[in-house]
Amino acid sequence: MENRWCQQMSEQEEQVLLSDVQWLAQDDEVQ
Repeated sequence: MENRWCQQMSEQEEQVLLSDVQWLAQDDEVQ
């Protein structure tokens, strides 16, 4: 049970990291 919760958290963290990378890429394009 706890293990599955950890997996969900890591998946959410990966999505957040991906969105941060995309945001940085967009910022670079604007400049």
